[in-house]
Amino acid sequence: MSRPSTEPFGETLRRLMERRGLTYRALAEETRRLDGKGMTHAHINMLANGHDRPSLRAMELIAERGLPVVAPATTSAPLTGDVAPVVQAPLTTGFARTGYEIDVIEARAQKMSFAKAEASTHAEVKPLK
Repeated sequence: MSRPSTEPFGETLRRLMERRGLTYRALAEETRRLDGKGMTHAHINMLANGHDRPSLRAMELIAERGLPVVAPATTSAPLTGDVAPVVQAPLTTGFARTGYEIDVIEARAQKMSFAKAEASTHAEVKPLK
């Protein structure tokens, strides 16, 4: 299992689009082929430049259709004993959190557990009758 990326979504999107040679319009067209709606090139531009946060649907469309999930095949001859890898199960369900999101979730959980522990150590105040 790979580690979550700490790189912002927009930077990752731009880098992967450049690696694949995709423009915003080309990626928008590829996402449109999935469900007839897809995404607009303007929305992809906003995501790539950090002006908008990606929704779950946007990340799924980009991951499913727009960007490669495996490296392109190499043209070099295989070495003796090389075996072609076979994917037995998907690595993710199509959704992966960034390192920043994981840190925020862990910090929130730690804060909540601290607050609960703090509350349980204080004496309960009961009103006088």
